[in-house]
Amino acid sequence: MAMWIKVLIGGGIGLLAGVVLGHFGKCSSGACPFTANPYRGAMFGLLAGILVVLAMGRTEQVAADNVPRLTTVAEFEMKVLKADRPVLVDFYADRCPPCRRIAPTISKLKAEYEGKAGVFKVDVDNARELAGEYEIRNIPTVMLFDKGEIVKKWIGLKDESTYRGAIEEALSKREGSTK
Repeated sequence: MAMWIKVLIGGGIGLLAGVVLGHFGKCSSGACPFTANPYRGAMFGLLAGILVVLAMGRTEQVAADNVPRLTTVAEFEMKVLKADRPVLVDFYADRCPPCRRIAPTISKLKAEYEGKAGVFKVDVDNARELAGEYEIRNIPTVMLFDKGEIVKKWIGLKDESTYRGAIEEALSKREGSTK
């Protein structure tokens, strides 16, 4: 549903709620914004409804990206823990606005490090066992694994250079150990 339609619906619901509160509330002092009179209630209800819709933000899912999702412990073990290269894993949920904001960064890193480092996503709502095993309490949580061990862990939004620097460091350590 388009955002402007959501704003209209939210504003309409707020407007009606404000009118009802203004009509039946009857604040005796006149200082109560919703209950002083129906007109003031409608005005503040409309504003509150629009603000609620805007605060909820975009509810559509982010467009499909190039980052594979891991859903099972066996899949995680094979592609992350037993990988022959560093692996960045984004623990996320579709319902999480910061997770949606970080998605393009993770997608860009996936494309940039193709063949050098792995990049995967784990939806904590669909892979609860993995989220529990790695004690994911806040999302987004991004972890860098190397040789089956957690090398770095970030909670919340970080900039692209933070992840890139950690991946580069892990790659350079691997190159140093093979010489």
